[in-house]
Amino acid sequence: VDITDGVVISDGGFKEEVEELNNKFGELNVFIAQLERDGTTFEGDSRNYITLPNNPTKRFTNNGTIEDVVQDILNWVKYERELQGSTFG
Repeated sequence: VDITDGVVISDGGFKEEVEELNNKFGELNVFIAQLERDGTTFEGDSRNYITLPNNPTKRFTNNGTIEDVVQDILNWVKYERELQGSTFG
């Protein structure tokens, strides 16, 4: 969590959950980071990767530490924000 930049990393396993965030914050302010790890699948799980047409979305491989993948996600969000020419708020 990096509140100063308006970033919160949370679980969103269903499209409807993310759509509620879109309604509150706007699609371009809700970034979808899809995490994968070698040897894991969604087999037997009711969730799957969420993809919505207007949300910035990127898949990350997390075979390292939580800190590493969180930093990768924060770097991506910062990059996307720079492309958008905006900051949170």
